[in-house]
Amino acid sequence: MGKGGSGSGPDGALEGQITPPELHDQVVRIAQQMQGGSSRPTTRYVQEAEVFFDVSSPIPELVLFGAGHDAKPMANQALVLGFKVTVVDARPELLQGFEGCQTIQAAHDEYAQKISLTPRQHVIVMNHHLDIDRQALRFALESPARYVGMLGPRSRLEKILGALKNEGFVPSPEQLARLRNPIGLDIGAESPEEIAVAALAEIVALQRGFQGGFLHDKKAGIHEATTARVLT
Repeated sequence: MGKGGSGSGPDGALEGQITPPELHDQVVRIAQQMQGGSSRPTTRYVQEAEVFFDVSSPIPELVLFGAGHDAKPMANQALVLGFKVTVVDARPELLQGFEGCQTIQAAHDEYAQKISLTPRQHVIVMNHHLDIDRQALRFALESPARYVGMLGPRSRLEKILGALKNEGFVPSPEQLARLRNPIGLDIGAESPEEIAVAALAEIVALQRGFQGGFLHDKKAGIHEATTARVLT
């Protein structure tokens, strides 16, 4: 029985030795899934090899464009899950009361000067205003943010994408691959609190390479991903 180790440094890069080498891809996939959250060091058997995983992941970050009535449940639930949360809105009165969050007062024409999105960040656009959402969506898609979610029905997104096309911006396939709409797992969410649970559950699932279905219906092990896609 071979033994090996796999872990990640502070920047999320995978490190360590994997023995035997033919298990490399499978071990890397498991390590990437574990990077989606705060996983404790653990030993797992990969085929017949005993592999030790010690994963140190960067703190996940969430940026909300819009500080309306449904933004606080989203921010609060994200804080509970360990996210660093930033809320962006042009209206200073709406930015009050977001305890534990960074707030940025910025109109859509100030985004480039006041906000710098990174590949570690997940963005949710939820201004509930077509013109402002259009500007926020374009800014997010043109950034390296790893996840861009647009709150609302698909018909609304299509209207916004049509308006962006009219002004000369057509998202690339890579940009569209990071765009999610409607956002969230299909749990029948209706209230702002339920929508927050559904949206953040989707982000966690994508981070770890899971589909987000019912565990009751799953044939594989609980911690085995059912899709190869992992947000990186």
